[in-house]
Amino acid sequence: MQESRLFRILYYLLDKGQATAPELAEKFEVSVRTIYRDIDAMSSAGIPIYVTTGRNGGIRFLDGHILDKTFFSTGEKQEILSAIQSLSAVQYPDIDNILRKLSAIFQTGLTDWIEIDFSRWGSAAEYENQLFIQLKQAVLEKRKIRFEYFNSSGTASIREALPQKLIYKDKAWYLHAYCLLHNGCRLFRFTRIKHLFLTETYFDVLPVQLNDLDLDPEKIKAIMINEVVPSDPSQDFYGSPDPDYLKTTIPLFQKAGLPAQNIQDILQTGIYITNAVKTPKSDYTIERSTIETSLPYLEKELSLFPNTKVIMLMGDVAKKAFNMLTKKATGKNAVPSTSTYKLRTTELYYETIRIIPSYIITGGNILIEKSKAQMASQDITTMLRLIQ
Repeated sequence: MQESRLFRILYYLLDKGQATAPELAEKFEVSVRTIYRDIDAMSSAGIPIYVTTGRNGGIRFLDGHILDKTFFSTGEKQEILSAIQSLSAVQYPDIDNILRKLSAIFQTGLTDWIEIDFSRWGSAAEYENQLFIQLKQAVLEKRKIRFEYFNSSGTASIREALPQKLIYKDKAWYLHAYCLLHNGCRLFRFTRIKHLFLTETYFDVLPVQLNDLDLDPEKIKAIMINEVVPSDPSQDFYGSPDPDYLKTTIPLFQKAGLPAQNIQDILQTGIYITNAVKTPKSDYTIERSTIETSLPYLEKELSLFPNTKVIMLMGDVAKKAFNMLTKKATGKNAVPSTSTYKLRTTELYYETIRIIPSYIITGGNILIEKSKAQMASQDITTMLRLIQ
């Protein structure tokens, strides 16, 4: 775990140039003391990193220095070079120049043992390669696209979409994009896309997904903040009669002693569930900037309920989002930067509202990881007791 965090700190500093210890502690959810221990460990390993004090101080690399080439083993250098070489399969520009520079830095040549070619045989290859280049351009430039799409039954429809990424899975290329026809993220198979057109409309973020339901806000006593809305809005807590998000949530409530069968049963108990991030994930992690985009909506949402006694934060993203709101309001984080497991034994408050850090309640893993499911249901039990 420490080694993984050290690498993430390293990459963060390489990207940002400089960061403060409290900033790193908040991002990686450890104490400031742990961050300083990590910096000492990296310095002892030969990484040219140092700490400055004062108004513009922080943690950074020494000016004019690069990582010692011994930081990577011979095998790791070969893997890096091979991985970069494989980018030629996706028409990445100037691969030879990048390989030449890294080979010089590593003082090693590339063992040419692998070649990757995603293109198909036959006449379809040229069309698919051209489609790949156009879609890659649309993803990188964040341009809205328009195309004709044929579903599995052969029925055609005109789609407009906001492209997010290209995915190669099960021997086929797919486009992951926010479909403006269905107001949700979808996967589009390359072979079913025809007449692609890149519009001159650019976008920064995906449209937000907000809950649309009729309830009495004064009856809500507890708010559960999950991490992020699903790619398909119909699978959100209020999206359909039996959405995916409730398939893991309902069993946790039942285990906590509430015989809920649907979202209305939960609402009638005085509990409102929402998501911190109002746009679907477009990557494995959720960046701070993505959380910040949704903060005004979350802040407005929380202000609708005047009788809130408890707020449950389901997962790290929910904790970060809530801390960003409380820091804006008071200058302080409501939730300390430490693990959820340790926080569960501490009574936390923001003003008069009890704050309960807990675990993500959506996704199949929560029911597989029995210890987390047990702790999440215990936290729900505590919430139910506090609002009765």
